[in-house]
Amino acid sequence: MLSDHCSQLLRNAFKELESLRHEGKLRGYGLATWDCFRQPITGPVHLNLEEIVNLAREVGGKQHGFKAIQLPINIKMTEAFTQPWQQVVNKTATAAAVAAAEAAARVPPPPSPPPPPMNED
Repeated sequence: MLSDHCSQLLRNAFKELESLRHEGKLRGYGLATWDCFRQPITGPVHLNLEEIVNLAREVGGKQHGFKAIQLPINIKMTEAFTQPWQQVVNKTATAAAVAAAEAAARVPPPPSPPPPPMNED
């Protein structure tokens, strides 16, 4: 769980970033961290993506600009894909799965196909 201090810092940063987004100065924003998304839930620097996304929604509404996370992923740092250390709706998942699910929820549906051509007979 985010500490009150961390939550307030993120809230203030998100408010400023949302303001810049509404001014057209940026399209989105995110968080980059070496450790926080690769830690067990009980880890001292663990960040919960669900809490962060909910904070972004609180500040920026349903169409908030929080769009990305960045963390190291390589042959020795596989936690984002292998460890279910993110909690979402009281279930656990990997950081990659949570990020992918949030991204998928924001993708608009594809346009409807055009109607078939009319027969000119």
